[in-house]
Amino acid sequence: MQTLDGQLSALWNKNTQDWQILNNNFNRPIQKAIRITEQKAAPSLLTLPYLTSLDHSSNELNKGE
Repeated sequence: MQTLDGQLSALWNKNTQDWQILNNNFNRPIQKAIRITEQKAAPSLLTLPYLTSLDHSSNELNKGE
């Protein structure tokens, strides 16, 4: 999920049943992924966040820094 202005990104945490705010480093890759799904950009490899069972206690994902 990303806000319309692209300034805030989050993913759904199934364990906590809540949105988990992502580090700002993921804003651009998520914007690019959205553009690819809308067929406004060519497919390419992306660095995207993922949640593992060890991440569920964290309020913010810091991967990708």
